[in-house]
Amino acid sequence: MIALLSRHTFDLTQFREQRTREPMGRTIMMLFMGAVVWGCSTSSHPESEPPPPSPSVPESGVCASKEDRVALEGQWAVRMELEVEGSERPDAWVTLCPENPQVGTAIAWMKLDYASEPKAGETTHNATICALELPIVTASLASCPQDPSTYLEVSITLGDAFRDYLPAVSLPGITYAAIETPQGAFRTSGIDFRGGQLNADDDSDDHPGVTLDFTTGGAAPAIAGSIYTNFELLAELRGQIRNPHCIEGGAQASFDYEVIETDIMLWGETPFSKEEAVKNIPLLRVLDSSTFRALRANGSGSYDFDDDKDGSVSCGEIAAHASLFSR
Repeated sequence: MIALLSRHTFDLTQFREQRTREPMGRTIMMLFMGAVVWGCSTSSHPESEPPPPSPSVPESGVCASKEDRVALEGQWAVRMELEVEGSERPDAWVTLCPENPQVGTAIAWMKLDYASEPKAGETTHNATICALELPIVTASLASCPQDPSTYLEVSITLGDAFRDYLPAVSLPGITYAAIETPQGAFRTSGIDFRGGQLNADDDSDDHPGVTLDFTTGGAAPAIAGSIYTNFELLAELRGQIRNPHCIEGGAQASFDYEVIETDIMLWGETPFSKEEAVKNIPLLRVLDSSTFRALRANGSGSYDFDDDKDGSVSCGEIAAHASLFSR
């Protein structure tokens, strides 16, 4: 392994503390999959009572404040912006550049379906996680180069089969909402997706667990392959009902995985062991600054996402109306 790396000019024979970094003058946003811990406990709010509403009330746009009764029943499309801090694992070959740790944004898309209005402030929901979009990590092997153009664009993405499987899972739970109160509080119970548990091939791609694809980018990536994992995505939404079409606030979330097998290779020639693959994936911590925005999807006009008029808003139809979330 060392001989192969040396042939490609990367010297990994030095001790970690002897490798030098070149300071860079710009910040690059990034993210990587890893084990994280819930950033905040929910024990301070009883299950029957939502937290107090956010003091920040927008005055214009799709989520402008409007003191009107909200009918929660129906389908809502949700966009979560998860701010994540990534840091290197000890003795990793993949070095984050230009700095460690680094912060990036993951985008998660979801649908919440309510069959009835809340009674005594709570109602059941069915959640569907439509997609998880992960940005690129900028890194290098060993020390960071002086020229930023030589950074490796490291990414990890959901495999095709995993991406297709994710929206097929219905996740029941409870929502606590004060719909009779102007600018009422809103909170979901934990929305918990688990894939590949006990090594089950949930995405049916003939590999254990669910598949994540890994690459350092380029026509001939230094490191590329797939990892087959037990995967978990947790999310809890806490916010405020802004108007009959919009709910927004903070998102607590985590994504965690355990590698079962891997076929990652170095320069397409040398297989990584499972331990080597795990060692080179940075650790993540989801930050409290993560947010969400939920828009009614089965309304009228701009809020009618049901393009095929079948009575059910699909993940594809949510994606087709994504631009509405930025208004």
